[in-house]
Amino acid sequence: MRRQVVEISEHDTAATLEIPATRDEIAALATTLNGLLMRLQAGLLPGNAGSSPRPARRPTA
Repeated sequence: MRRQVVEISEHDTAATLEIPATRDEIAALATTLNGLLMRLQAGLLPGNAGSSPRPARRPTA
C-alpha cells in the first residue's frame, strides 16, 4: 500500500488503493485513504474551483 501511495501524483485523477481482503486495520486504512482521495479528486474537478473548502478540523487534545 505504501508503494501505491508513493506512486500517486497530481496527474492521477482516478487513483485509488487496493483494499486487502484481510478485514483488519490495514484494510480500514486503505478504505479511509480511498475516501480521502475521492474527496480530493471531487474538489479538483473543473466545476468545483469556486466552491469554498470545508474548514480544517482542529485536533482534539
